[in-house]
Amino acid sequence: MNKESMTIQLKTLTPIWTGDAYGDCSEIKESNIIGTIRWWYEIVSRSLGKQVCTPTLQSEDKKCKLNGEQFIRSIREGKTIDTALDEQNICPVCKLFGCNGWSSKLKLVVKYDDCKDISGKVYVRGRKFGKAKRKVQGKMFNESNPLTLEFYPVKEITDEEWKILAFVIKLILKWAALGARTAQGNGVVEIINEDVLEENKLNDLAFSSYNFPDLTDFFFVKYRLEFNEDISKIISKNVFWIDEYQDKNSDHEGLKDLWNDHKFIPIGFHIRDIIRRVEENEDKRHELFGVVTKKNKKMIQKGSKIFVSHGYKINSNTVECRIWGYGVGENKREFVNKLQNKINDELNNYLFKPKCKNKNENKNDNNIHCNISYTEYMNNSLKV
Repeated sequence: MNKESMTIQLKTLTPIWTGDAYGDCSEIKESNIIGTIRWWYEIVSRSLGKQVCTPTLQSEDKKCKLNGEQFIRSIREGKTIDTALDEQNICPVCKLFGCNGWSSKLKLVVKYDDCKDISGKVYVRGRKFGKAKRKVQGKMFNESNPLTLEFYPVKEITDEEWKILAFVIKLILKWAALGARTAQGNGVVEIINEDVLEENKLNDLAFSSYNFPDLTDFFFVKYRLEFNEDISKIISKNVFWIDEYQDKNSDHEGLKDLWNDHKFIPIGFHIRDIIRRVEENEDKRHELFGVVTKKNKKMIQKGSKIFVSHGYKINSNTVECRIWGYGVGENKREFVNKLQNKINDELNNYLFKPKCKNKNENKNDNNIHCNISYTEYMNNSLKV
């Protein structure tokens, strides 16, 4: 790895989304990308036994803050920068990404020449619970027009920091997603110049647990959906569930474009609708899967701890999806088994339109279905 910089080129497997002030994805924003990387860097650092602050908490004593005068005094006394930071208990994450009084060591530059905005091509309405339409949106990149992330050191970055950063990026690429709205299917990416992320030395280290999320709290599942017909043929039969009252032309053509041009189908919404009901207790369900509610005339939004991707192409009749998350308790395997059983029982009912009595209607009377296989990872020594 070139310690002067690191440049990676990505293609999207599902749309990448970063929001602007108007709630749109007008461009890919560095702040959102670096925010994702920092969040995972915190988790990996805790997993390696490092003490990490909690900058999202309101309590000031839980956040790192640098006293500039004390820092300068330490440097003048001949102490190294790391020693001067350690004296003020600046955590490893804030050392690299910055905190109050200390700017980041790392600068991220996002570059791209062209991309495809797929926002508004398809809207998916909930099958059984809720009437809201979910809009498929974001930007797509490919090998000819990749999304380029350039990481530059603006201060000296240690070998360990580079290696943890490389590990974090590999973890995101293999098991999770990049950017925002990753709980709603977005952000699965694949690296084009894979040689940049050289083998690091973190793979064989065991992870230890703290009170905040680390990798021991997470589960990661990949699953493949193999349809009994080519997906393009299934789309042409217009039997995928999008909306009971959908405009048969617009959304149908949009779905065809997403598969033919961008190699994914927006089934993350369907999967999420299924697995929300794996937790029957409403409070626990909202804690895990998030909720938007109104309290004292104010809208309160609680983010999800469970993330679901759309289905990206493996071959003409197979897609792969990801589910990952944390906060499900010590028995992660039991929770994953519940997810798998729920998906096995209900996926075909959620993916396809119901059979109907009127044979003139274009619904799922073609015996279309899919089979599901799983690849699971939940160990305490994550290899990427």
